[in-house]
Amino acid sequence: MLQKPVVLAITTVGRFQNDKKRTVQEPLPETRILMARKNTSDSTVFVTDKDAKYFLDARTGNTYVFSGSKLGYLKMESSVQVPATAPDTVQVALIFDKNEIEKAITLDNIYYDLDKWDIRPDAAKELDNLVTLLKNNPRIKIEMSAHTDSRESQQYNQLLSERRAQAAVDYLVSKGIDASRLTARGYGKTRLVNKCATGVQCSEAEHQMNRRTEFTIKKN
Repeated sequence: MLQKPVVLAITTVGRFQNDKKRTVQEPLPETRILMARKNTSDSTVFVTDKDAKYFLDARTGNTYVFSGSKLGYLKMESSVQVPATAPDTVQVALIFDKNEIEKAITLDNIYYDLDKWDIRPDAAKELDNLVTLLKNNPRIKIEMSAHTDSRESQQYNQLLSERRAQAAVDYLVSKGIDASRLTARGYGKTRLVNKCATGVQCSEAEHQMNRRTEFTIKKN
């Protein structure tokens, strides 16, 4: 199939924890990005505009690698494969984590099967992004923490969260991250982010907010 032209609509996003202890995302304007076409010498450097956007010409069937830097944020790298069936415009969000010590960042899409702590394929994809972040920022050390909802006993949730946090750390180590840079910590149900304490009736979506995995920079 012939390659066809497409437009990559780039948006740069900053991710950090606000005063309410919630992970939020906001547009990150004027961010410097290097884009390279994989397996070629083709590359270009650009800076997103005041609305944190930039538009680039690309072609289907190619993979593009983005490396970015912004003062106050960790260096990032991300890749985007443009499928042959892509629409004329492909939306790409490049997420930068704020370089703050002792500020937790919730990792999206880190889910576990009921009563288990194995790293599922969907969770592995998100942890792979963290592997890249750690390799791009070799001086930082992090704590990987796991949290549960309020259902089940304190002892049960504590043990489950510890096993899940350790499973995440073991996965990062298996991908080449030095174990000395990583700490596993389970908090059970001691750090709920909403009103869903023991005995409080909540929706499953509200409970899910508490069943989260986070990383916190401890040293950089």
